[in-house]
Amino acid sequence: MSSLNFSFLTVDMEISRKKLCTLILLFSSNFVVFYLFHGYLLEEILLNSFDVWIWVFIGKVLFYSFIVISTLIGSLLSQKVERRKFLFFWISLGVVTISISTISYGIMFTIFISILLGISFGLGSPACFAYLADSTLIEERGRVSGILVSLTFIMLPIIIYLTSLFSVGLKELVYLSAILKATSFSALLFDPYVRKTGRDRKWSTILTSKPFILYFLPWLMFQITNGILIFVEMESGKIFQYLAACSFAFLSGVMTDHYGRKQPLILGFIALGLSYAFVGIDVTPFSWMVMMAISGIAWIFIMVSYMWTILGDLAPPGSSEKYYAIGSIIPILVEAIFNMLSGVLKITVKTSLVTPSLSVILFVSVLPLLFAPETLPESKIRDKRFRNYVLKAKKLVEDAGNIE
Repeated sequence: MSSLNFSFLTVDMEISRKKLCTLILLFSSNFVVFYLFHGYLLEEILLNSFDVWIWVFIGKVLFYSFIVISTLIGSLLSQKVERRKFLFFWISLGVVTISISTISYGIMFTIFISILLGISFGLGSPACFAYLADSTLIEERGRVSGILVSLTFIMLPIIIYLTSLFSVGLKELVYLSAILKATSFSALLFDPYVRKTGRDRKWSTILTSKPFILYFLPWLMFQITNGILIFVEMESGKIFQYLAACSFAFLSGVMTDHYGRKQPLILGFIALGLSYAFVGIDVTPFSWMVMMAISGIAWIFIMVSYMWTILGDLAPPGSSEKYYAIGSIIPILVEAIFNMLSGVLKITVKTSLVTPSLSVILFVSVLPLLFAPETLPESKIRDKRFRNYVLKAKKLVEDAGNIE
């Protein structure tokens, strides 16, 4: 009996193991640490320092604001400074800032730390994504991105589970985050980080580019729907969303490389829109569980296709940092705005009243994608299909030979 052959998943991937390991070391640790602070550590550090709610609120606002500001600044600085030196400074800043973030020297010091933490996460992210674009061929970028996202989402729950199992305290978890961030230094040892040069595009040129707009508008609407959900009475089921996203991360990259960028993106929007409509008809524990699972799959398809892959496709050499900066600040900016509104307004809305409107928004968001150009060349898609046919034919011949 022949064994399963998954070679079609990695066919035509020319990235070296050394380069792939470098990307894994650079991305996984930095993104895991960011999600730890975004989802838990930042609020705990602020609550540990302040008794008054308003100061916790201000600390969060400054944190996310300076992620956005430093990301935009970083997209400019990383074009002028040698990439490896720039990343070394960024990682060093992160390690030092995280290490001292639990020290409490009063209100102003903690506010200052909130600002520094925001900078330590945002400043180098455009350079990281630009390095991903420079290190991958267009026909393998989706799968490499899928691998990086998968590993990040696998590492995160493992760390959370182990820290919970061994009752790791706040300070210990912060120090563990600093050590994890420091592992990124090893990524700087294996590659010269040569930056592809080209004519730098102006911000106005990027923002008025028709292909960029047609892909950017659905991404913006998707983030707005996520922001609106902050006001919704949420049921349990986050675990289903996370597990679904984790399970389909690599598959989303495979589909992005084999069928083009638009198909997985459109599929994600339609699936998410249908799941919202389904919940709007009948809000039950089962329907909510299904919606959370589908939303996790759709979210990972949209994120891998657009933020990790399409932005790199659209960006010409020399401008990748700017493209990725614009795309990556939108989730942070939109979530920060809606969180501020939620903190001020203190209102919640029933799920059945909101989800039908969200499904309409998502279905409308598909329209620009229908007119957007496919960023994966048609010749690459045809070549992949031909190679898959050849592999399948070869397998059939081998199976026939084994039977005889």
